[in-house]
Amino acid sequence: MPHVKTPISLKKFLIDYFLFFATQNKKSRIIEYTTGIKFSEADFDIMTDACKNSGCTINHYYRWRLRERLAIDILKQSDSVACINFIKNNTHNIEEIEQAVIKADSGILLTTMHYGSFVPAIFALVSHISKFRKICVIYDPPEVNAKNRDFDLIAKKMATEFGDDFTPVHNNSRGLASVIRTLKTGGVAVIMTDVFHSIKNTYTIDFMGRFYRTLLGAAYIARRSNSAIIPFLSKPIMEDYKFKIIRSNHIKANEIYDQLKPIARRPDFYCDHNTISKIYKCYEEMIGNDLIYWLYIFEHSCHPTTPKYYKEINTTQLDAIISKDPRINAAKIPEISI
Repeated sequence: MPHVKTPISLKKFLIDYFLFFATQNKKSRIIEYTTGIKFSEADFDIMTDACKNSGCTINHYYRWRLRERLAIDILKQSDSVACINFIKNNTHNIEEIEQAVIKADSGILLTTMHYGSFVPAIFALVSHISKFRKICVIYDPPEVNAKNRDFDLIAKKMATEFGDDFTPVHNNSRGLASVIRTLKTGGVAVIMTDVFHSIKNTYTIDFMGRFYRTLLGAAYIARRSNSAIIPFLSKPIMEDYKFKIIRSNHIKANEIYDQLKPIARRPDFYCDHNTISKIYKCYEEMIGNDLIYWLYIFEHSCHPTTPKYYKEINTTQLDAIISKDPRINAAKIPEISI
């Protein structure tokens, strides 16, 4: 007997029905079975605390996560025109970031995280920005990261609609060269900064009160292409599949480089570290208390908290001091990758 898919509208109704009658902020086997989202006791406690900080309940989180899944299903099952219409009807506040890109006098690197409605948000930007600038999105190919199969499918579908104005780019040396070339010619690139393959290529920063390890790739790309960086996130509006895009101010990597060049022996490396720290500080301000929408909240909650003095350090001055330490200069700095 062939497998019959449950219609998305019915899935949405069943989710809302079960969550309406579910006990608030208690671990429930019925909810876990219905939603397919299963927490360990430790992760459930982490999410419950995060929900309290955000002023909501765990059922709010379940409802949001499941609607995100349904949104991806809709994008996968729709043709390119239907995809664009779905994204258009559910995107709010895109004009602000659109105008910032239009007015920019250089290439623009849009950085984001696995936060909120990040998949439809990225393609909403592609749909809008491709009208006046070439845009590319860089990500791991499905053969490297199987979780990107859906993203790759949607990206290729969108590429057929926008032609040469939008290019999906895979995360490899050839893709990196393509991104830098796009930015140098005044185009736009989108990159997600909260993923890496090997911890040996990452560096420590302060993020949301904890030590966090991240790649310097986005900062490196911006510096090499002399582009401005605009960090952005998408926050859900709990009405159907709606979300809003919020952005931070421009970050100019080469301005940071110019400040460090007279005082640091390795201004490129310290520039990239300072730049990525600024990007994450922008994320932090945009997230506020709503950390529940970050896909990697559980991993981050296991990291040590940053001491108070760490946040008060002037990183530019510290970089200058560290860069003159002969022990640091003798050490091999890992090659930057994304």
